[in-house]
Amino acid sequence: MNNLEQGNNGVVEQTPFSVIQHNLDNITLTSSEIGQLWSTYMAQSMSKCMLPFFVEKCKDPDIRSILQFVLDVSSRHVNSITEIFNKSDIPVPHGFTDEDFDVTAKPLYDDVFMLLYLRFMAKYGVINFSFARSISVRPDITGFFEGCLNDFNEISNKVSNVALAKGLIARAPNIPIPDRVEFVTSDMGFFKGVMGDKRPINALEICHIFINVHQRQLEDALILGFGQVSKSKKIKIIFLEENKLLISR
Repeated sequence: MNNLEQGNNGVVEQTPFSVIQHNLDNITLTSSEIGQLWSTYMAQSMSKCMLPFFVEKCKDPDIRSILQFVLDVSSRHVNSITEIFNKSDIPVPHGFTDEDFDVTAKPLYDDVFMLLYLRFMAKYGVINFSFARSISVRPDITGFFEGCLNDFNEISNKVSNVALAKGLIARAPNIPIPDRVEFVTSDMGFFKGVMGDKRPINALEICHIFINVHQRQLEDALILGFGQVSKSKKIKIIFLEENKLLISR
């Protein structure tokens, strides 16, 4: 955009920004927008193919209802991105298809795992869609990611409510409530435990350790399960090697 024009006297003058108008429909997608749309398409196409298996095998009606809701959301997101790419003459990614999952196979995980997987999925969906919304500028793209964020907020609430009602959420540990404000000083260095004497871990550190433990448990179950049932020898080796790597950490 160039808002500088040369006047009759040869002097370059600045055109008022109020005069400049762009057709928002003709603004091209940025690399950031394309990248976020692509990664969202791949993730949601996986959900669109994987969740029918969960819906088919789930026995708990409350959990099955949420699984179906998430499946409908994923299908809608895939269709929306396909439409955006087609309008922009961008090739639609080759995502996951029905060939990647066998709905008629025996159950691989129980209902509790399915619910906890949805909680894991919702958490990262909220994080990723918040980021995607923050770096997007074209109105239809920001609107799309705002809708995705709202969808995953709703998924997160549904999953948390059902998990709490069934007593399936392991909550982070409680800590004593401090009775005063403390500041880090040279006498009580913040890096104690890393360098020098040990110190009690703080609330944020407990939070991250708690999250990482639960994420690790979920990853172990996913990788081990997929590695056991994969029909491709190459993919099976990748899963099993990754599982060994997780165990060795």
